[in-house]
Amino acid sequence: MAHPTDQADAARFEIINYLEMQKASGIRFNIHSYKDTTPRGYPVAFTTQLNSMTYYMYVERRGDNMRVAFKNGNLPTQINGDRSDILFFQRPFSKGSRKFFMFESTLEKDHFLAFEKDRTTNTSRLIVKKTKAKEKVDEAVKIHYSAS
Repeated sequence: MAHPTDQADAARFEIINYLEMQKASGIRFNIHSYKDTTPRGYPVAFTTQLNSMTYYMYVERRGDNMRVAFKNGNLPTQINGDRSDILFFQRPFSKGSRKFFMFESTLEKDHFLAFEKDRTTNTSRLIVKKTKAKEKVDEAVKIHYSAS
């Protein structure tokens, strides 16, 4: 469950069952692809719907830290430049994988979307994590992609 209107807890994911998932908004994320004039990866952006409103996900820099946040509105049809707070390069998590991906921020090399578990609330938080993808397998940046 994404909570885009609560900036203190912008992307917390609760464990829910399939029936709850069908009824709730703010759960499904849509992946939107963009064309890149200088191919460096597969550029994508994310949106979600909550209470009949569309929110797009972006990376926000606060000092040395980066975090995931949401803004109400639609994605632009075109993005100029080679870096954007809403664009991520979609990469396979492992060679030949079609189910699991990593999403690297175009703002900062080696910064990926990742999940961080909160053991006290049994939820996971979507974060931006610095990791060298090729040096060590980091399961936190492994994200399942379902076309349904």
